[in-house]
Amino acid sequence: MIKSTNGAQWFSIPLEEERKYFQKINKAKLSDPRLGQQHLVIIKYDYKKYDHFRKIYNITIS
Repeated sequence: MIKSTNGAQWFSIPLEEERKYFQKINKAKLSDPRLGQQHLVIIKYDYKKYDHFRKIYNITIS
């Protein structure tokens, strides 16, 4: 959940294989990679004015 200009916004990210409960998060694959990009656009729009945003954002997208 993030705090956006429209209030609280919940992010849900569907995974390819939903039933792997003990799978490490770095091994999970998005069912639709475009969703990750859409979420990043929303985060960038709502948080770009904050200190240290660019540093954290660059770590996130790398």
